[in-house]
This record gives sequence, structure tokens and C-alpha cells, in this order.
Amino acid sequence: MCLCYVDVDFFSREQFIGLYEPPSTTGAAIARCIKDVLLHLNLQMLVLCGHTYDGASNMRGQYRGCQAIIAEEQPLVVYDHCGAHAVNLVSQDVSDACPTVCDALQVINELGVIFGSSITTRSAFSKISDAEEGPVKQPRPLCPTRWIVRLKAVQSTDVV
Repeated sequence: MCLCYVDVDFFSREQFIGLYEPPSTTGAAIARCIKDVLLHLNLQMLVLCGHTYDGASNMRGQYRGCQAIIAEEQPLVVYDHCGAHAVNLVSQDVSDACPTVCDALQVINELGVIFGSSITTRSAFSKISDAEEGPVKQPRPLCPTRWIVRLKAVQSTDVV
């Protein structure tokens, strides 16, 4: 959970609050979790003016989605599809449209899965990398939904 706010000097700020795991993935459970965090921080729902989530129905749903439940308590709040998630979706579609990029990412992912699947393969990679000059990073599997996390996987293969 992140909070965006305007400070006393009218500068826009964004603060990472923490990772929370609601008891279920229903819109009601997630909304309850958000309200609990705000309550714990002594923030009233009255000051909430906007919120963003991904496009899953439990988040954006018009009737039982988290945003709808939050809006019942604070009707002036504005919901918008999360910009970072939208960028992830666009990046995925663009890479899927380019066979070269799609194939390269598939190879990187397969290498990450193979070398991360067992202690035997990790040990074999370690022996191979010890024989090389300079530091060698172990391949990592790709995150299927978050493109920013894929950067570390691509950089570990020295492709960039």
C-alpha cells in the first residue's frame, strides 16, 4: 500500500506504507484491509480523495469491487486504473507483438527457471561462473505481471 499526499509546502509526496495480506481476495476483504490500515495511521476516510488499483474485478468492480465499497463510505473519492499497472499491460502487449523480443524474453525466463530450480543446477552454474573472468550474475526467471521486476532478470543475463 502506498499513500500519495500533498505536504504542508504543497509538494506531492508518495510513501510506501507496507505490504498487507487480506484474509481473502474479495473486494470487501481488501476494502476492509485498506480501511484498517488508514485507521491504524489515524487517517479518516473523509480525507481520501482518490485511489488506484489494477483492473481486476475484485478491485474495480462497480458493485462489489474494493473501489465501490470504499466509495460507499466516501462518495467523493475518485477511482482510476493504476498507471503503473497500465504501463505493465502496454509493455506486455508490445513485447508480444515483436517475435524477437518475445523469443529473447522466453529464453531469459527459461534460463532463470532452469538455474533456479534446484541446488544441483545452482551449483553447476556457480562452478561455470567461477571459471569466467569478472562477475557473472545468475539468470533469474521473469516476473509474469510486473515489467519493472523483469529488468533485474534481463540485466542478469548481460543482454542489455
